[in-house]
Amino acid sequence: MEGLSKEAWEERLCSYSRSAHAMRRTSVVEEMPALYQEQYSVGRGFMQGWLARYGPRMLAERTALLERAGAVSPSPMVVIHGDVLLASVVLDLAGPHAATGEQRLVALLDQEYEWFLRTYPEPREFDYHVSSWSRFEPASEALLAKARERGHVLQAERKYFNHLTGTLWGPRRGLEAENLWGWDGVKLELVEEALTHVRF
Repeated sequence: MEGLSKEAWEERLCSYSRSAHAMRRTSVVEEMPALYQEQYSVGRGFMQGWLARYGPRMLAERTALLERAGAVSPSPMVVIHGDVLLASVVLDLAGPHAATGEQRLVALLDQEYEWFLRTYPEPREFDYHVSSWSRFEPASEALLAKARERGHVLQAERKYFNHLTGTLWGPRRGLEAENLWGWDGVKLELVEEALTHVRF
């Protein structure tokens, strides 16, 4: 559906978020496997910094740029998306309103976010919202090769994960970083932060 007003689009987003969270089992950190507990802790640290520092700065920068261009879309919705751990992190840090959107922030899984934007596109990308993401995925061979090129000695018995983080607040306006972590079966250890990063 195209042509929704900002208010109608936000109502659809909040309604969808409420439904998505109602169908999702709440994750209890203490019941998670050890690896997920470690990933949760890392994701929580990233999101604490985003909510306290980077997010507000990004929103201020967006407002200033749009004001100079005479195209302000005030008070965008903030959509934070990623894996199940990220959704749990945001709810724990921001509270239940991250499910309802009452304070202009919602947490969705990546696939939920992608479905919503396909179903309810904005008139122009990021007219009505900004997005941030955090997810863990197995480190690619390309990322591991990059780490070796930078002098890191990677141990065969360890598993390596890419903590992918980023923010977009407009078309080609944002940053994405790949952060390499090693798992020894007990704890995650940072190999290198922002081993690769792209500024849009």
